Amino acid sequence: MARHLYVAESGFGFLEVDLTSLTERHRIEIVAPALRDESNPGALSREPGTAGVIIEISHGCGLKSQLTLARDLNRQGMPAFFYWSRERAIERMDEGRVRSHARVRRGVELWSRLVRARRLRRSALGSSDCMGDRFVPRPVPVWPHGHPTPLAPLEGMGLYLRLDYWNRFHSGGGYGHTLHVMRELARRSRSFRAVVNQIYELPVREVLHQVEVPHEGLGSRTVDIIEANDRLFEALKADIDRLKPAFIYERLTAGSWLGARLSATFQIPYVVEYNGSESAMRRSFGSQRDVFEPELHLIEGLAFDQATLISVVSTHVKNDLLQRGIAESRILVNPNGADPELYRPATSSEKAEVRTELGLPPDAVVIGFSGTFGGWHGVDLLAESLPLILGAEPRARFLLIGDGNFKHLTDASIENHHLADRVVRTGSVPQRDGARYLRACDILVSPHSRNMADSPFFGSPTKIFEYMAMGAGIVASDLEQIGEVLRPGLTGAQAAQGVPAGDARAVLCPPGNLGEFVSAVGALVRNPDLAAALGRNARTALLTHHTWSHHVDRLFDALARPAGTRPAPSVDATVDRPKPEGPALLHTGDADKTETQKQWNADACGSQYAAGEPKTLEWYLDVERYRYEEYAPWMKETMEFARHRDRSVLEIGGGMGTDLAQFAKSGARVTDIDLSLGHLEHARRNFALRGLEGRFVHQDAETLPFETGEFDLVYSNGVIHHTPNTATLVSEIHRVLKPGGRAIVMVYAENSWHYWVELVFGIGLLQRMLGYFSMGEIMSRTVERSDASGARPLVKVYTQERLRDLFSRFTVETVAQVQLTPARWMRGSGLAPWIERKAGWNLVIKARKPESVKR
Repeated sequence: MARHLYVAESGFGFLEVDLTSLTERHRIEIVAPALRDESNPGALSREPGTAGVIIEISHGCGLKSQLTLARDLNRQGMPAFFYWSRERAIERMDEGRVRSHARVRRGVELWSRLVRARRLRRSALGSSDCMGDRFVPRPVPVWPHGHPTPLAPLEGMGLYLRLDYWNRFHSGGGYGHTLHVMRELARRSRSFRAVVNQIYELPVREVLHQVEVPHEGLGSRTVDIIEANDRLFEALKADIDRLKPAFIYERLTAGSWLGARLSATFQIPYVVEYNGSESAMRRSFGSQRDVFEPELHLIEGLAFDQATLISVVSTHVKNDLLQRGIAESRILVNPNGADPELYRPATSSEKAEVRTELGLPPDAVVIGFSGTFGGWHGVDLLAESLPLILGAEPRARFLLIGDGNFKHLTDASIENHHLADRVVRTGSVPQRDGARYLRACDILVSPHSRNMADSPFFGSPTKIFEYMAMGAGIVASDLEQIGEVLRPGLTGAQAAQGVPAGDARAVLCPPGNLGEFVSAVGALVRNPDLAAALGRNARTALLTHHTWSHHVDRLFDALARPAGTRPAPSVDATVDRPKPEGPALLHTGDADKTETQKQWNADACGSQYAAGEPKTLEWYLDVERYRYEEYAPWMKETMEFARHRDRSVLEIGGGMGTDLAQFAKSGARVTDIDLSLGHLEHARRNFALRGLEGRFVHQDAETLPFETGEFDLVYSNGVIHHTPNTATLVSEIHRVLKPGGRAIVMVYAENSWHYWVELVFGIGLLQRMLGYFSMGEIMSRTVERSDASGARPLVKVYTQERLRDLFSRFTVETVAQVQLTPARWMRGSGLAPWIERKAGWNLVIKARKPESVKR
């Protein structure tokens, strides 16, 4: 351990840390020391015993003053390090890296001046992003904050919006969803504010900053709701500008584009919760078609265009969005959930107490139904079933919790069949009371029986998850997501036969099938042990998959993925599936090397370009065809595959063995060493199918397990820029080469079109990632992409000068710049070959180990 000066924007302090092994960029967590305010960190660095200076970087690239400090420290011979605490990454700042970061800083400053000039020009012309009742969406596609948790919450403020100010209620699925999502978002944010249609009741001693929508004087007609957006925007924009939320989460309500407009105006990441088309529900359940339906549809589209992520409750809602042209990568299927503390099984005394309160006999089998008695709840089937179940089962009693448009159907059935003494009706009650009343029940029913008028049922009924949390036996319709969540399940016939529960979670009946529903409920009334077993399984599934904590974690999982690189993960529910076990990881003690193994164990390099059955000879040949005919036609000649007959060739990071097979086919004796066991397994199979011979070694190339002077050629194509200690690896290459032996190595080029135009400009500046992440982190998130693992392997770039320095112990023969995928404007212009030589993405160095070592 050595004493280092830690320099942050807010002050300075000293800490003990061992950085002697760090040569370039590395993952490490440093706990900042107690800071004091000093005016001259350069002077502090000269205090006796100071081994180096760590400069904390809070933005993507260093500030000008930080770059100047690093440059001055280099001139003094004092080691300087940049440390990104958000990324837990440190980089040794030699003069070359200072120059590189300074170039990125100049690009950021130039871009900022251009953006400011554009804004001033638009202001002078009287232009605005917001024009009357319309605005131009400017989505914020990047979530720079990682995955906050209750133990490591988001540093900024979270903002929740629910703006249906005309709507008031105190129970039901929408109430529970709003309350619990707000609570979980707040638990993951240092500060939090909710602007909502009403104040939601919280558990005792829990605080959540809620503000009612300023709705005085606003009407409830559709035209009033649409026109209210401008007034609400003016009422809230000053607070939003002052508070600068880290994100906006909006439960989208009819006619609201306020969240989208705030996001566009202040460039705040925006999550839209979309629970399906209200217009479709109106058409399905008898309401008159709204004359403003086209405008409501347009307003939804504005919110979708602005959204960083759209969270939907089911696959059917997702499919609706896909048909509207929304990119799949921006949609998360995220079913509802339940609070397992509020909704929990009752103790014996609790059950007896609630039954006494409600007038239910202590020895009755109580069948519960909870809901808003809307058209999609199957209230018509429930009404028909009441006399049939109660007539057949003397011990049965019903508890009906809730109210709604179709409650008159059950009321009429109760009156017509004289069942008032066997059915308790609570009416609409507060959420907490409803949860408590459910503790009186042994069986819970959900007889949903209708699809929408013009689409499948797209809901994710909150009551299903609340039922699961209660641990009671469930009888439900096997309707879309209801069946998916409750599967595996028993059929009504199996329940009637007394088939054991096994891992079943419920009895599932065909939607609308009155006879099977009645039979299934009766079977559970007569078999309480089966009902209890189903209830235990259902609660276990809820705790494993469907708490509100899981729900919000899935949101942040999706947000933390780079925008546009892969579809957001979809969770539609569900049956546990065993995770496939991937190849074993080599334990190196280095986080970057672990990420590298996860990346290429999951997604073998080049496999995404192959067609046909994986791991067949035809598949490997298709990988080869794409590599040498489409991706890099220059490679066979430049990499000298055919020139090393009867020589010993080592490839570092051979991938699927595609390049190594070219050396072997030409008569070389080949060895492959790879950190990724998944790659090695592919390479072995590839060679076996081709009838080729080779040696395959699973090892970290920074410590090559070979004799000194063992190889004539060491070859590595796009690998050594992924290892933390590249200089150490190059030293190992020098050691294992014979005197006069050669190295052919490719690394990514810093002075390239891809780096400056596509990464720095296209992602760092246009997508604003440089405001939060270093270029090293941006490359880890975007250059090597793994749909299967989500890994972030280390990625570095080199200038020709730095590459030559790495190989200073060699005699460098050539450094060539290659590999350019021409932009559309380049094609056919004759410019592409010239630009490739000057700005290709790959640097290929050819170097020879001297015949004798100079002393």
